Order: sequence, then structure tokens, then C-alpha cells
Amino acid sequence: MNEIIQFFLKEQKENNTDNTYKALRADCKILNQYLFENQKQLFCLLENSEAFKYISFLSSKCAPRTVKRKVCTLRKLLEWCKQKDYLPDETKIDISENIVPPEREFAKADEISLLFKSCCRILEADEYITARAKMVTLLIILCGFKISEIVEMKLSDITEGGIIKFNDDLRRKRVRFVNPDIIEEPLKRYFAKRKYIVEKNNIKSDNMFVSLRGNTSANLIRSDFEMIKRFSGTSVTSASVRNSCIKFYYSKLTDDLIIGKLFGISQRWVNLCK
Repeated sequence: MNEIIQFFLKEQKENNTDNTYKALRADCKILNQYLFENQKQLFCLLENSEAFKYISFLSSKCAPRTVKRKVCTLRKLLEWCKQKDYLPDETKIDISENIVPPEREFAKADEISLLFKSCCRILEADEYITARAKMVTLLIILCGFKISEIVEMKLSDITEGGIIKFNDDLRRKRVRFVNPDIIEEPLKRYFAKRKYIVEKNNIKSDNMFVSLRGNTSANLIRSDFEMIKRFSGTSVTSASVRNSCIKFYYSKLTDDLIIGKLFGISQRWVNLCK
């Protein structure tokens, strides 16, 4: 990670709560990823054109609220650089003031249909990684789960009969909207594959979705969705598919409060679903 960013995080760890520090570290990690992948220097983001490129990069991966937080972290980092004399005192930093929250993207029905058909073509005879990608994508399409929620899923969230019954009451209610048969069969096939892999590789993890080494991460889940996306030939994002899922459920259940709590979304976002 960029040395300046490392020094910044070290100081923030000493002066903030654990939760605030974790958020700052996550924001700096994606910032460093962007700088590395695009061969950019941190201070080039002081230019509006470069700053908006970074915001566009964030918008392709994160919800608007998260984008704003990450850009505010960038502003905080640059202000800190002024205090530490990495930047001249007269440097103007107005990045966060220029943010225009990106519009929500919705996947089209035919795009979601292509994803779903690609999942249906994956049978129990296929390898574990493909079966895992299928199950991940179905949970996003049918239940509107976020990648972060899928990462947190545990085997204990599933009943003996192979039905998803989360300990979290809101997640459980969300799944009840879905015809159980659609989820049950592929879930049973996935569990059979997972059981074989964990026994073969001596994996002890309780995470529902694990790599061949027993690890789980947001990048793992994203790569699974990307695999199905390549199979389908679409260019949709997991966020746009989730957004369309929420909009679909809102058409069936128009109670703002319930929809907001069910999917963990703001009133502004609920209004867009109308």
C-alpha cells in the first residue's frame, strides 16, 4: 500500500474507534487498488477530471451512499497530507463538494433472464467452483442479496431440509418471497459439491461459500458472479441485478417501511423503486 496512505492509517488507528478505523482502512484499500491498477499518483486526484474518474470507478462497485463515504475519506486523507506538509498549505481540496450521487442502475429483464438461463444450464455434474457461482448468482437474482451478505452466510443459516432459514429475521422474510422450489434444488446440489470438497481438502470453515482452500471473501463472491456473467454474455453488475430485484418486490409489496427494512435501504432509495 502507498506509504503515505500507510502513515495516515497508522495515525487514524490511534485516534479513532475500531469501527471507524475499519471503515477508513476499507476506503483506503480500494483507493490504493485504483491508484495501482491505473498507475496513478495520489495527488493527481486533486484535479477534478481525475477525481471524477475515481468517483466513476467507485460508482461501478458501490452504492451511492458508500461512494460518498469513500470520497470523503479521500478528502480527509488529502487534508491530512496538508497538515503533514506533503502538500502546500494553499492547496485547495474540494473533492467532496463536487460529488453528484450516481444514479441507481437497474438490470433489464432480458439481462436477468440470460443470467438465470446460464445458471439453469449448470448441472450437478459440473465442478464445485461452477456450482458455487451458480448458487451465488441465484441468491442475487432471486433474493436481492448483497455480496457482503453472501460472504457472511453460514451453514447454520440453512435448515436440514435444504431451505434457507436465516437466523436474521429480515433475511428470512426476504427469502420467503421466493418460491422455495427454485432455491431448494440447486442448494441441495451445491451442498453435495461443498461436502465433497471440504472433506477432500479438510476444510473446517462454517462459511457457506468457500474457496478450495477454505477461504471466503467479497472478491471470491464477485468472481463467481463475473463467471456467470461471462457465460451469459451480459454486462450487468451484481448491484444493478439486486436493484431490479428490490424494484420487483416493491411492485408486490408496496409498504415503504417493510421494503426499507427488508433490504436495508434508505427512504430515498425506496422512493426510486416507485
